[in-house]
Amino acid sequence: MILKYKYELTKESQKDYIAFHLFSRKKVQVNPIVLTILLIGFCIFSFLMDQTVIAIVSIILIIIVNVFLLIMVKKIYKNNIKDDYPDQMITIELDSTNVVLIDDLNQEKKVIPFSEIFKIYIKKKYIYIYMNRDQAISLINDSLIDGDFNVWYKSVQEGIYSKKIKNKGYYEG
Repeated sequence: MILKYKYELTKESQKDYIAFHLFSRKKVQVNPIVLTILLIGFCIFSFLMDQTVIAIVSIILIIIVNVFLLIMVKKIYKNNIKDDYPDQMITIELDSTNVVLIDDLNQEKKVIPFSEIFKIYIKKKYIYIYMNRDQAISLINDSLIDGDFNVWYKSVQEGIYSKKIKNKGYYEG
């Protein structure tokens, strides 16, 4: 079973990919949240011990940590999101053993075996095909032009690469 997608890069798909990559894959918010919780506990403890200066320093550190996270995320969005994207003339085919990238303009093909794919994340709106830990192709589920996703999904789940597929709420059959 082959799935055929028309690759489409939009501002919305880029925002969604960055959010998925930062907060679901990398979980960049975890360390600042843990640090914030620890600092809140330390701040409360300092107030209980009548150490007002230490408590105020803890509050300042909480603000700095959270502002830093916010600035970092905004900077990543600003550096990676553009208002205008070139027209992509790429078709992507998925079967149970390969991902094939086809340049529609000159019909050049690049075949990537599933063994070289890092992970595939399936979400309600997108499929993210990670080539390595930090690079992915983002496919919009609505851009499927040929094939049956459910049949493909079942065939891949039964195959030897099933551990590379992470279902994040799309397939429920």
